[in-house]
Amino acid sequence: MLSDLQKESCFFLNRNINLGFKLTDQLDMKLENIRYYTSVTLLVFACAVLPTSLIALGITKIFDTDEKYRHIVFFTIYTIVVFLGLKFYTPRMRGVI
Repeated sequence: MLSDLQKESCFFLNRNINLGFKLTDQLDMKLENIRYYTSVTLLVFACAVLPTSLIALGITKIFDTDEKYRHIVFFTIYTIVVFLGLKFYTPRMRGVI
């Protein structure tokens, strides 16, 4: 027969082992989410440059803006394109990446 102390320690060890597996599964899922969102965010940041530069080129040609305002136009359009890319592109890439 086991003593009360041995029963408590066995119960404590079993509870920690079961809890450990659950925490490990949750940690793996969190690490998978971190990897996914990091890769998609970097992909959106990189892919937003070409459309931004084409749109900014068109706007600067149409409205004939000064040289000192072109970087403001570029970064404003870049921010909008990145925001829209993160909003709409991130859920679509879930099974791809």
